[in-house]
Amino acid sequence: MANKFNVSRTPIREVCNRLLKEDLLQSIPYKGYIVSPVNLQDLHELYQLRLVLEPFAAELAARNPSPRFIEKLRNRLHEASQQPGTTFTQFVEADLDFHNLLAQGCGNRRLGRVISDLRYQIERLIYLLYENYGPYHEISFDDHTEVVQAVEDRNGDLARELVSSHIENYKVRALQALASERLA
Repeated sequence: MANKFNVSRTPIREVCNRLLKEDLLQSIPYKGYIVSPVNLQDLHELYQLRLVLEPFAAELAARNPSPRFIEKLRNRLHEASQQPGTTFTQFVEADLDFHNLLAQGCGNRRLGRVISDLRYQIERLIYLLYENYGPYHEISFDDHTEVVQAVEDRNGDLARELVSSHIENYKVRALQALASERLA
């Protein structure tokens, strides 16, 4: 890789060490690295984290949203709505960007950062499970629209419930995709 990118081994090693810490790579002694496989345990752990953190962040975001934050959510929702010709990559980016924006609006920088940091592992999981399986075609942004309305109405309990239900639905789809791909 160092030769391919015309850099020294040090930055490659640093990147690999960071990816090891994020469980995206595994080290094979005396051989190198491989991309960490996705398994059922990974899926359960990531969705457990999402189900704890993201609904709480949505509740916090709904407690006292600024008009500017609501406008940002609505704009992101409009941009994210699946239009004809939306690629899988665009859909995933829009969905995860919406969730990150909601987390950033919770008023707790650390919580927002933790959710944002989870994005890369979640994104990897989504790509691995859905790209060939393709159930994202059946998903709309209606859940997101309801969340934005709950935030605008300052209904934290409803925002929490809606985000929780949304993530739970994605978890079920991910489990179905994992079973169909036999990645476990």
